[in-house]
Amino acid sequence: MARRCLVRVMTIKKSRRCFRWSDLDRKLLRELYNDANNRVLAVVLGRSLKQVESEAARMGLRKNRTCLRKYCHPGKFKQGHPGVHAREIGEERLQGGWRMTKVAEEPGAHRRNWRRSHILVWEQANGCVPQGHVLAFRDGDRSHIHLDNIELVAKSEALRRNLFSHYPPELWDAMQGLRQLRRAIQERRDEKQDARSSQSSFRNDRSGPGPRRANGHRQGARSR
Repeated sequence: MARRCLVRVMTIKKSRRCFRWSDLDRKLLRELYNDANNRVLAVVLGRSLKQVESEAARMGLRKNRTCLRKYCHPGKFKQGHPGVHAREIGEERLQGGWRMTKVAEEPGAHRRNWRRSHILVWEQANGCVPQGHVLAFRDGDRSHIHLDNIELVAKSEALRRNLFSHYPPELWDAMQGLRQLRRAIQERRDEKQDARSSQSSFRNDRSGPGPRRANGHRQGARSR
């Protein structure tokens, strides 16, 4: 039993000793890591591949581009290769509840490559959407993309619909009027506050200290 424990302790010490890196090993790793393959470095340094990669990461070493191209993993995609989920121009997909259509293949320009399908349908028949307007669905169903179901509305009208959509239509006008009344009241309060601030500053300017004499009294003040 004691012999087994001794063998186990010696094995642990030996395994710990093999993980230690000497200054010479680190110097060789720093000089060769930039251009050499990690498997070759593991054989030269007498280490495992995992030990070489861990020590290089700890030292902050990086491979150059030539080495990465030369020893690139065969299962990785090459630069410029389309991804697995790449779509062709004209294909559609769903994003955030909107049906999107791919219109271009410009790298790094995701927003310009994809556009909402209902906007494309409306623009094909009527041209570009005027400034200050948006497109809305008459029945509220985004999946029902048809020219008769798409209407052009002002942004203010679209905002009013989105704010009061969960209330009955009979209350929309009343709630809109209430919002306008609150805005007018707030503007009136701001005007009064500005007027008070200007009056107080004017009074402070008029009641400021006048010219003083050498003895500390104002000019024209009566002597007691």
